[in-house]
Amino acid sequence: MFFVLLLASILGSCRYGLDEFLYRKDDVNHRSTVLEDVAPPFNSSLPGQLYNILLLSDLHFGKGKTNAQAKLFAYLDKLDPEELPLFCIALGDIADTGSASGFEEYKSLVYTLKTEYGLKEAYGIVGNHDLYNSGWPDWEKTVHPNKSFYRFSAAGFSWYFLDSGNGTLGSKQLRVFVEALKNDQKPKFVFIHYPLYRGGIFYFSLSDPRERALLIDSCAMYNVKAVFSGHDHYGKRFNYGSFEEIGVYSFVNNRNWTDGSWGILEVNKTNGKYVYKQYR
Repeated sequence: MFFVLLLASILGSCRYGLDEFLYRKDDVNHRSTVLEDVAPPFNSSLPGQLYNILLLSDLHFGKGKTNAQAKLFAYLDKLDPEELPLFCIALGDIADTGSASGFEEYKSLVYTLKTEYGLKEAYGIVGNHDLYNSGWPDWEKTVHPNKSFYRFSAAGFSWYFLDSGNGTLGSKQLRVFVEALKNDQKPKFVFIHYPLYRGGIFYFSLSDPRERALLIDSCAMYNVKAVFSGHDHYGKRFNYGSFEEIGVYSFVNNRNWTDGSWGILEVNKTNGKYVYKQYR
């Protein structure tokens, strides 16, 4: 009887329907088999040597009222025009239950960042929460650039965006990504929802240790400067020698900080160096 009640509770929850419990048609090996080249957020000319990028992770829109957006806007209001981020990257879990309304809230946030703060573009990657309740079609329709596995080149760097929404890259995406790294001579930034490594806590990292090992080796060999990840909400940072992994704190409230957290990535277009700062 206990297991019957447990099953009924899971299937009846707002996050999981029968389709999600038994079968997910939106598997990564169907979504992400081709690495798409997309338009960069700006052309090769930049007004200064340094430029900033806003990093948001685990926005969980639809979770309830928060003051995270107001806090972010208050921070941006204090910046000089040259300090404002040129573009934004959302590291997955945009909609808490994969609902269309959650993605529309994200769309509204991006609109404000563009119209009020001069953001040139926002790029997103898919997280596990975005796939709940068959949320993939709404993610694909709403989140720019409407692709789950893509890259662009800008200001001397290559920027790679991976689909780990199912807790794995899948064999096809992994193979294509490693080959692309090998053939790309530029320094690289990589953005992924699931961490490569999370202190040995398996739930918070990619599920296949062989996949994780190949990713870490490939990033080390092929001039990746940093990997940015989300999912665990607590922003751990790990050094792999030739590159580092930076976990971005979640945008919405967690137990040990006030609501609203984001990162600013400052890139030096001349020497290829970067500085990451977390705000909360």
